[in-house]
Amino acid sequence: MKKLNLILLLSVLPFCGIYAAPEVTQETAQLLIPKLNSDRIAHFFGSYGVETIPMTSSPFGECRVANLYSKDGEDKIMRTLAIVDFKQPVHESLQQVHKDIIAGKSVGIALRDDGWKIDKVPVYFGSVDLSPALKAWMHENKDDRAAVHIYQLNVSKESSKEQLHYCTIIEVHSPQYLDEKWLQALYADQFADHQGSTKEVDGLISSLNTLILQLPK
Repeated sequence: MKKLNLILLLSVLPFCGIYAAPEVTQETAQLLIPKLNSDRIAHFFGSYGVETIPMTSSPFGECRVANLYSKDGEDKIMRTLAIVDFKQPVHESLQQVHKDIIAGKSVGIALRDDGWKIDKVPVYFGSVDLSPALKAWMHENKDDRAAVHIYQLNVSKESSKEQLHYCTIIEVHSPQYLDEKWLQALYADQFADHQGSTKEVDGLISSLNTLILQLPK
């Protein structure tokens, strides 16, 4: 009976103290597929926050580097390192929401609140080495690699059929959050076709590796 009670308790508590990605289930994957990354973090860990990480320089040029985190007590634990590589120049109709995003508001939430429909165009699924600094941000002491998801973000308004390329997003997910099995479950129709190397992917991964080594501790 005690073992059963423990299983039931773990099924309803956030995963704050668990140091591996939760087991993939079809039921949970279907629930999370339509949600934003911020919603997924809150689902697993019970909270969500975002803060920009100041960088003295970036191999991506003008971009936003952010810590997407959940809280465990007073600790902010990085669940996703998110690099937003903005397409320049930013379209005039996106200027106001762009200011909110640069100021630190979640990309998906800001666009959604401003009435934009978001379309994620897949670019790459894979993995990358974690630096000591990034492992510290993620409170990770077991795994040395993490899952990577790269996609182009196109946006549109209901009143217009025109799609605007706003940015390319590079996400490095904590091994305690989403591993490659989770990415395959969440993006089943895209995963297998976007693991190969291309000139674009090689350039983005090279810049990502450089940025990871530049992260402050």
